Parts: sequence; C-alpha cells; structure tokens
Amino acid sequence: MAAYSTGTITLTNGSDVVTGTGTAWLANAAQGQLLQPLPSPTISLVAYVAAVVDNGKLRLESPWAGDSYTGIAYQLVRDFDPLSNTALIPNGNTRPDVLVNRAITRLSQYAATGDKTAAVVVAQGAETFRTLAAHCGDFPTPMDWGAVGDGIADDTAALQAAWNAVAVIGGGCLHLGGRNFRVTAPISLYTGVRTKIRGPGTFTVDFSGANLVAFSATNPTSPSTRGGQLEIENVAFNTSVAVQSAGTGPVLFEHMYCSSLRLVRCTLSSYANNTALRLGSVWNAVVDDTYVWGAGCQRARKQIPTTTTFSIAYGATALQASAAIFDASDVGQIICVGTQIFTIQSVTDAQNAVTTMTAVRTTSGGVGLFDGVRGAMAAGSTTLTLAAAVMTAADVGRLVYVLDAKLNTYPTNMLAPLRATITAVSADGATITLDTPASATVTNSYVAISPAVEITNQDGANKTNDFILHALQVEQFRGIGLVINGGDNVFMSGLKLHGYPSAHNNTSSLAAALFTGMSGYIAGADFEATVVNNIARVMVSCLNSALGIDQVSATVMDDQPIIAQTSGYSGSICNIGNVTVANACAARSLTTPYTNTGVGVLNVWGALGAYANAAPVISVARTFRQPVAVQSGSLAAPGMAVAGDSDTGLAQVSGANTVSLVAGAVEALRVSATYTAIPNYLAINNTSNLYDRLIIREDAARHIYLSTISDTAAACPYIYAKRARVTGTASASGDHLFWLDIRGNNGVSDVNCAAITVLQTGAVNGSNVPAAIVLYAQPASGVTYAQEILRANGDYSVVHRGNAQTIINANSLHTHRPYTVAGLPAAATNQWAEAAVSNPTTGKLPKVMSDGTNWLYMDGSVARAG
Repeated sequence: MAAYSTGTITLTNGSDVVTGTGTAWLANAAQGQLLQPLPSPTISLVAYVAAVVDNGKLRLESPWAGDSYTGIAYQLVRDFDPLSNTALIPNGNTRPDVLVNRAITRLSQYAATGDKTAAVVVAQGAETFRTLAAHCGDFPTPMDWGAVGDGIADDTAALQAAWNAVAVIGGGCLHLGGRNFRVTAPISLYTGVRTKIRGPGTFTVDFSGANLVAFSATNPTSPSTRGGQLEIENVAFNTSVAVQSAGTGPVLFEHMYCSSLRLVRCTLSSYANNTALRLGSVWNAVVDDTYVWGAGCQRARKQIPTTTTFSIAYGATALQASAAIFDASDVGQIICVGTQIFTIQSVTDAQNAVTTMTAVRTTSGGVGLFDGVRGAMAAGSTTLTLAAAVMTAADVGRLVYVLDAKLNTYPTNMLAPLRATITAVSADGATITLDTPASATVTNSYVAISPAVEITNQDGANKTNDFILHALQVEQFRGIGLVINGGDNVFMSGLKLHGYPSAHNNTSSLAAALFTGMSGYIAGADFEATVVNNIARVMVSCLNSALGIDQVSATVMDDQPIIAQTSGYSGSICNIGNVTVANACAARSLTTPYTNTGVGVLNVWGALGAYANAAPVISVARTFRQPVAVQSGSLAAPGMAVAGDSDTGLAQVSGANTVSLVAGAVEALRVSATYTAIPNYLAINNTSNLYDRLIIREDAARHIYLSTISDTAAACPYIYAKRARVTGTASASGDHLFWLDIRGNNGVSDVNCAAITVLQTGAVNGSNVPAAIVLYAQPASGVTYAQEILRANGDYSVVHRGNAQTIINANSLHTHRPYTVAGLPAAATNQWAEAAVSNPTTGKLPKVMSDGTNWLYMDGSVARAG
C-alpha cells in the first residue's frame, strides 16, 4: 500500500486543521487515512483524517496534541477503508493483529437497533451515528458529509463536499432532510450532469458582499458553456439577521448559461438590498410556484426623515412639509405623497413647494418619498454621474441598469437599458465607474439597481428562449421587481409583483417590471402597488417582437400610467387586453420622458375596466384598435373624468348614439349620429345651453351642413353649407355646389334671411364646370322662401330676377360701354338690350335698343339693321 507525500504540511498544537502547500489533496487524500509527520520517529505522534476540505486543507479526527510544525514532510497511509468497513493490511506488515484488533474495536460500536449511537457507512467527513435500520433506503444528505443542519453550525464545507461528490459520480439527488444549513461562503453548484436538490430544507446565507453570489450554478471552468439539468425543489434560500442588518447581502441564487433548469416551489428571502434570483441565457427552463421576498435595491434621490409628513389640499398645488426638506435641486423632480405622484414645479422655501398639477384628493400628514436616483452618461464612457450621492464602496460589484443608455442597431436604432456592473465608486458617492461603456448619451436617466429577479441574455449566440415563468410572486421588492432583459418566447402566467409597503424606507421603486428586447406573453398578472414611488407599473423598452399582456389587474398610484416605455421601439409589438386597474389617471403631473414617447402601435382588445377613483390610462403614444368601455355618466359625473376635475370629461347625456364633452357640468360639445332625423351630427353649445352655437351634420343624401346659432339679436345667426353629390358621382346641371344660408331666429327656431349659392349651369366639360353665382334675399313678408335676386353667369352676364328694379341712388352714375354703330353686336341675340353709341347719326341721341331685328334710336328710326 503506497503512501502519499507530495508537498509539505503545517501543524498547530490544539488545532484539528492541517494546511498544506502543493499537496493536491482533493484527488489524493481521503477520510480515514493515517497522517504521519516526518521525520519519524523524531515526531512520534500520528493522526487520522476526518475530512478533506480542499487541496490545501485537512481536518483531523481530534486536535493535534504534539508540537507545532511549519513546512515539514509527511505521508498519508490508508489502513482502513471507510466505504467497506474493512482493514487494509499493507505488504510486509509485521503486526497485522494490531490492525485487526482496531477493526474489531470499531465494529463493536455498531448496532443494528437501539439508540442511534452506532455509525454506518460514511462516504466522506465525520461519521454520523445512526442505527442501521434508520439508514437503510436513505438518499444522500449533506449530513453524510459532516453537515449539522441546525442553522447555527457552519455547514459550508460539508455542503460543497456533498455537491462535489454527487457531481463526480455523474449526478444524483441530494436530499436536505428538512434541515437548516448555515452558509458562510459562496457555494458552487456544478451543473454538467443531471442533479437535483430536494427539500424540504433551508439554506441560511450568513455572509455579506454585493459582488458575491451565495449559490452559483454557472460552470466555473467554462462560464459560457451551458450547464443543464439542474432541479431544485421545495428549498428556501434565506439571509441571516446579521446580513439583513448589514444591508449588503449577496445574490442568493444565480444560474448563467443554463439549460433545462427546474426551480419549483422554492422561496428566496433576501431583505439585504440585492437580487434574489438571477438567470442568464435560459434555454428550455421552468420557474414554477416560487416566492421572492424583500429582494432588490434602489436608492431614493434624496432621503426623507421618517418623522417628516406632507400635506396638500384637493385641487391645490401647494405642497407643505412638516420639516425643512425642499431645496432648489428638487425643481423638476418627482415626489410621492400618500398615493399621489407630483412633479415639483418650484420651491417656495424649505418647507413649501408648488406642484405642476393639482391634487386629486386631500392629504394631511401623509408620508412621502422622493423618486429614484438619476444619472448622466456620455456615449463611449464608463463613468456614470449621479444626481445625488447615494452609493458607497460596498456597492462595487453591484448590477445596475441605466435606462436608455444603450443603442441597439437591430432591427433599427432603438434605445435600451444599459446593463453593467459597478467597478468603482467615488469617495463622495456621486460618481460610479461601470464595466461597460454607454453607447447612447443620457443626461437625466433613471438608474435601476439590482432588480429583485433578473432574467437576462449573456453576450454571444446564447440567448434566452422557450422559458416558462409560472406562479412567480415577488413581494416587497425594492427598485424593480422583475427584469426580462432579452429573449424570445418568454411565457409568464400567474405573475404577482408587489412593491415594498412603506414610503419611509427611502428605497424608492421604479416599476413592477421592465421588459426589454424580448418577446413573449403574460397571461394573468397582478401589478400591485402600495405606498411606493413607482414611475409606472410596467415599463417596456426596445422590444424586438410581439409582447402580449392579457388578464392583468393593477393598483397603481394617482397620476401613474399602467404601461410606460423608456424609449422608442418598432412595429406593432405591445398588445394589451382585459386590464382592470384602480387609481390610474392621466399621468398629468408626471412630466418625464418615460410616457408618450416612441413609435409603433399599442393594440388594445378586450375589456379595459377601472374601479376606485378614476379611469384607466395606458400612457404610451399608441393606436387603440379595439373598443374601450367608458361608463355613460352624467353632466355632474362624466363616465371618463379629468383627474382633479370630476365634472369635466366624456359622458353620454343626450341619448343613444351620442357622446358629449362636458366642461364644468355643462355639455360643451356633442357628437351625434341622430339629430332631428338627420344622421351624423356634431354641436358646440353655448354656456346657457339653450342653443347650439355650431352644428356640423350630414343628411341622408350626404349633404354636409355647417350651422351657427346666436341668441344675440345683433348677430348674424345662421350659416350653412351644402354639398350636392356623393364622392365619385359627377355633378350635373342644376346642382348647388355650395350654399351659404344666412338665417335669423324668431325665439323658437331659425327662419329664412338670405343665401349665396354656386349653381352648376351645364354638364361638366373635362376639367371645367359651368356655373353661376346666385344671390337670394327674403322679401319683407308673404313669401315663404328667400327669392333669387341676382345671378352672375360664367359668360360674364349678370341677370336680375323676380321683376327686380335697378335703383341708382343719389351721387351714383350708370355708365354704358360705348359702341360704334357698326360695332354693335347682332340684334337678334340681344333683343331688348340697350347700348350707347359713340358715332350716332347727326341729330340722334347716342343711345340705341334692339328689337330682335334692328338696333333702333330712341325715336324709332333704325340705327343699324341686323
């Protein structure tokens, strides 16, 4: 039996730890081996190995009783096989009886029944005393590798050894046996083989570091290689009280480049300002029935003492704080007061500010919270300058998203969030350095810090695809509850995202979810808000395909959009249906670039309902292609009202097939399909609501009428225009192409006054239409309709109608055009015309008249025949 003696060792009196240099013990040492320090017999003591911790560390069965030694030679000899419980007798051994006696002594401690004081087969590490009956049929547990599982003892080494052993044998299932395992250092879960962790059981993470990961399933030797076939079921990942107090806990579970992951019925509870669950480049994976509590991190732009309260009256813009909190830097920034969001327009003094819009309800002594920190970053730079000093050196290694700081070039130039890791923080906490430069310049963009749950794409060809997220509940998150950063065919159902419940925690939330660069479908989700400062319930950005959101409920804050976007995106990609929301208004005081921007189409189908105090708003510049249901309401309470002005909005107060714009409980504009039996009618009413000031309507023949009415006696009250023919049909002689009708009012209805029309006088000739302008006027009495008085024809003639007299008042002249006698036109075509001649026969007056045959002088003599 050969001894192993590579490297040197260090022994310390009273310690059970042996450290080695150049020893490579993981592959060459085992529990139960005999450790012999050299030279012998100078050093006469020996010891037995209890566990192999790593390549340079062993644990002994009992503390070393000899002197301390540094860098000495040694040898490891195994004289007992713990797997088979048999003695190993080396060649040339002159005292085999010693080994046999030792084996007999050990076996005497074993019992098949009794009080669990006997030891059975142990793979590695310290022996666990149990009865043979208790052990029969068991699966491997961390206790087989020396774990205690009481939540107090440090089980890190035993857990890593257990996982290594399961992975080495090609996979298997590690059962936790309902124990609580305390972890004080990162654990690597190798995923090259099909392995399972089966609960019930708990891992309590008891170490800090925002740059660390408690349980990492990423392949440590080839991080960009997909590791697959990992299943974790019914397991809780928690942080210790000490880590929560420190506030810089590690990421609880991370699996990058993963395939065929199954995370089922698990709980991840952080409360330590970091991500709880991070998955990257996920392929054919399922996360099901999993809860995430208290995860995520976000820093408010400005801290508010927990004793400070705020007050604002309904309909007012004056916001008052109970203590000095405002300064000039708050202008243009957002503050949350109770369930209302305001943009600060100006600061009066340290305790008083003015908001951009009025409050929708009175708040007295309410809690408040400033919005999350924003920053500026130049394209090509890795320096992010924050609007407030909110970071510390402990944040190095933390993940951030800088909204709109990344320029995607496919399928078109679109802005997206920049995902990067903090590599340095300035001494004042206002400037951070990232590991990835921006590709787009931003000047006042929100910075999201360590989302509670992140599903992201890694660089390269590997991307998230065919990922199912079912029954995920993210409670009491800070910052952003869920980020889906890239991927195709991401399907989510039974999703609940609920922000942190206290406005005085100064952590500030941005949104329940951020979906960017992805396609997929959400069916059944609850985006719930409490007293947190969310910019929107859901933010979308740079989507490259279709995202469907259906069967969604949301409780949002006043003046907060349900769906907002951080930048433009292409195509008809965001489909919203069957949404029920409470407290959603028009984001009227939320003046940020994260609403109503970009291009593309927002499709809405199904029911869009609301409850509580206002109507729903999906605040993106999109086209609604399906009906949106609005209650009929009344003049005092329109079905869709303006926030802060409950008697102004849209209502149906004039019967079926009408809709009215109500202002101050008065019907100011009505659109109607039926008005006095004439369809398609729009009216603008005056303040007294007695007469329609403006009417636009179209009759059955598609004549269009424009009318005005005035109840003022001095006004010219009624005008209407009429178009005679349907588009696509040629107009004909006798059609009135335009009709301007001026009418008065007798106190009951409109009455005739005058009219001007354009009358077609012949058939259309190519691109020309012969026409005449006709003037109508109403006689004083006795005639029902206005009469034609004057017609101007297209042949330059002007015709008086209705036996009208031509009256030339005083100081006016009637001047004829002079003709020569020879130049007079034909008498036959100008019967009863009169004309002036410049060369009359001597003694004759210079005036002639046609009788249809000749031109005659006033005395009856012929001036010119024919």
